[in-house]
Amino acid sequence: MKTVGEILKQARTDQGISLATVAGQTKIQLKYIRALEENNFDKLPPAAFVKGFVRSYARVVSKDPEGLLAIFRRDYDQNERGEIVPRGLAAGVQKRWQWTPTLTAITAVVVVMTMFAGYVIFQLRILSRPPILEVTVPAENAKVNRNVEVLGKSDTDAVVTVNSKPIVVNDKGEFTETILLSSGEHTITVKATARNGKTRTVQRTVMVE
Repeated sequence: MKTVGEILKQARTDQGISLATVAGQTKIQLKYIRALEENNFDKLPPAAFVKGFVRSYARVVSKDPEGLLAIFRRDYDQNERGEIVPRGLAAGVQKRWQWTPTLTAITAVVVVMTMFAGYVIFQLRILSRPPILEVTVPAENAKVNRNVEVLGKSDTDAVVTVNSKPIVVNDKGEFTETILLSSGEHTITVKATARNGKTRTVQRTVMVE
């Protein structure tokens, strides 16, 4: 099937009408007439002007303007900027992305929900893990006297025992206890129990001189 441009060009040449004559009678620039005849719509102005060109050109070559416009609409469409494109492509032209108040609201909700979810996960991990327990003194296999000082750190709300004896943990999570041992090798067992029931145990082997 012939396009509008091809039909107009064929009618013009069959009637021996020059491009200059068409331009003179329609007041359309020659470059636009050539572009219309060659289907070079990317070189033409927006669709509204081109439809006017088709009507004017059709009258010069004694063609039905509305019939030619119907053919034009059959083959071509216009995008959101009014540019002529082959039919079927206009819908595929992506709209220019714009930031809107709706996107702002959605983004804010997503950010808040993400932060809340992260906080919940963080709290659940804290609640499900065993307590922190560090024993800094005595060192493993240390040689000590009978009064052995035990120093360390745990969670502030943990219950800490040294050789099964509960001891006090201060508001910084630090604890200290002195135990009396007889001569020889001993194992000191430090145990911390969290509110969730999870425990952590550290043992130190010492030699009492």
